Order: sequence, then structure tokens, then C-alpha cells
Amino acid sequence: MLKFNPNFTATRLISYCGIMMLLITLSKVTNAGQQDTHEQIRTAVESALAQQTQGADNVSFRVGHLDPRLRLQYCDQPLEINDNMPIDLHRSRINVKVACRGSSPWRIYVPLEVSRSREAVVLTSDLQRGDRIGRSDVSVSTIDANQIHGQVFTDPEVVVGHVLTRAMRAGEVVTDRMVDTNRVIRRGDRVQIKAGSGGVTVMALGEAQDHGGIGDRISVKNTRSGQTVQAIVEDARSVRAIGRF
Repeated sequence: MLKFNPNFTATRLISYCGIMMLLITLSKVTNAGQQDTHEQIRTAVESALAQQTQGADNVSFRVGHLDPRLRLQYCDQPLEINDNMPIDLHRSRINVKVACRGSSPWRIYVPLEVSRSREAVVLTSDLQRGDRIGRSDVSVSTIDANQIHGQVFTDPEVVVGHVLTRAMRAGEVVTDRMVDTNRVIRRGDRVQIKAGSGGVTVMALGEAQDHGGIGDRISVKNTRSGQTVQAIVEDARSVRAIGRF
């Protein structure tokens, strides 16, 4: 018959509890170490960016989330950011290389969000493809340049009179990809015909018979006489007749 040994059971219980306490302690130490390493990484990236953007009030950034499952030793040397090269701040989302060159080397890529504010021309009303931009259709607003593809405009007068190459909604940024900068006059537009020499200028109202950009030669019909003349486009509203009309 087996005899119950209370001393043996108590000893095993104490040993079991001791092991559990040790595992819990090690787990806490490991988690604390990982938190310290993550903070080391975040601080190093933010410091490098702060130095690079010093004096640039229009640039802001946010270091992305680090995976809590990431197991890295705390680096005993200063972290190397982006191979000690400047970080490209002209993209909204990038991955920055962070490397430890210490006794337990490692490297990871940290996500980064960057925004660069600047002023640009935006639409104030919805327009369709082929519509001509009027002065009341545009204004200047502060935008995130990293979210825009193409060249932006800062002066509304530069885009006034140009034709849209696609439909746009109010609030959208006007870029060189969205306007036909080579076509300021469309067939059927009413234009001012200018002619003259020696300081004397004669003007008449006309109707464009062709599409044209600044400097292009187009046909224009004098709406009063019905005569069609050749003219050079000067801007979105006027042409200069070649010869007499």
C-alpha cells in the first residue's frame, strides 16, 4: 500500500511555484527589454528626421507602428539610420532602414509617414472634361504636396483660360496633368480679333474655327462681316489677324 508523503508533495509544489515565478519574471524582463529596444529605434529615427528637417516648418512626419512580436536586442551602439544618408521626404509613405552595428547586430525597416504642406491652386467648383477654367473656378489653398502627382500651380491666373483634360471636383488640386496648356482656345469660342500697324489697332468680335494654343495659327470668323481670316493666338481671349480683315 502506497503511503502519502506530505513532505514530498510540498517540495514539488514549492518547486513548481518557483519555476512559474521565474518564468513570469523572465517574461517581464524580456517584454521590458523589447519595449526599451522599440523606444530606442523610435527615438533614433525621430532624432535623425528632426535634424534633417531643421528649419523646414512645412514638413511633418510620424514613425509607424512597430510589431510588438519583434524580438531585438537592445543595441549597445548608436543606431544607424538609412545608411547615414538623407531620408527621401518627397514620398508620403516610406520604409527607413535602421541598423545596429553593436555586439548583437541586426537591421529592420521602420514605416514612416511624411507630409509637406505648401500652397497650390485648387478648384472651387465642379467642372467637366473640356470645360475652360474661369477665375471664379480656382483659389489658392494649403495642400500636402506628397499626395500630389505632377506639377502644381501657385498662381491662379496661370491656369485661367485653360481647358481641363478630365472631370474634376471642387477642392481638387490643379496640376499640369489636368489642364491642356497647349490649347487655350476651342472651336466655337468668342474671341477678340486684333489687327493694325503703326500704333493703330482695330478690333472686332470673332468666332474661333479651330482649336489653338498660344502662338498657334487658327482660322477666325468675323461675326459682323462673316469673313474668315487667319490669326495668331495671343491668349485665351484674343488673336491677332494676319494681314487685313
